[in-house]
Amino acid sequence: FVMEQIMDEMLKLAYMVCVLCMGAFIKDDEDYEKAFLASYAALHLVLILMHVKAALIPRTRAFAIGTVLHSILTLVLIVILETTLHGLCALDYAAIFFALFIWDSLQWYIVVPFAAKFFSSSPEERPNTPINVAHIAERYGLFIMLILGETLISLMGADLGDVNFADERTLIMVIFFIMTFLVAYCIARLYYDSQPPEEQIYQGSGNHALRMSVNRAVLYMNAHLFLFFGLLGLGIGVKLMSKHIDEEPTLLETGLSGYSLVLIIIALNLIRISHPNNTPWKIWALR
Repeated sequence: FVMEQIMDEMLKLAYMVCVLCMGAFIKDDEDYEKAFLASYAALHLVLILMHVKAALIPRTRAFAIGTVLHSILTLVLIVILETTLHGLCALDYAAIFFALFIWDSLQWYIVVPFAAKFFSSSPEERPNTPINVAHIAERYGLFIMLILGETLISLMGADLGDVNFADERTLIMVIFFIMTFLVAYCIARLYYDSQPPEEQIYQGSGNHALRMSVNRAVLYMNAHLFLFFGLLGLGIGVKLMSKHIDEEPTLLETGLSGYSLVLIIIALNLIRISHPNNTPWKIWALR
């Protein structure tokens, strides 16, 4: 038992080191991009080791096998994209990363159903979402609050210049700060209002997307992925606009924030759809 704990700890440590390396190698430079891709490949090697061990548990066997297959296919895809398409066809690394992102997004619809069909011998062994639904829902909510909080904190570093409320620039900056906070507040309220009340998800069945079906759980989790990207884009757009408040806004600044809000609204509605119908659609349409 002690040896198993040590193995789990070492695998978790290796996983975190791979993620750290991926973060360190984010730069618009080919050598950095190669190192990022190598770190991503190493991360999938660690995932294979983690889920080979998890395959020994009957309840997680099919899911673990599906994840191992996905990681192996991802490594093969990385080799093909790097050696063939990048080496021979000069495919840009941005296109390679986008292809890997699409493949990762599709794994729940391709590899996991395949594993469920061929590697589960009973309903108890079907790939399932995490058992502790309340824990997962809370962690998603905390991450949303962290991203929104970082968006607001980024505004605190903006230079107001000489504070003079008779000056148009000061008024514009103050109004911009307040409106950004209101947008963040509305996003947070819409996020929590799109889900069942907290007291309902601690127990029972059929009261949360993660407890209803695999398809609803997949929709719920993938909608969060797009929500995270939307919040990231919103934060970057707000940061850029606050730094260039005196200048004519560029298409990047206005477009990034605007289209990110569109993506956020779509993701919030997908999260709402994935859950049981607790709120009438007319109320959500008005929201």
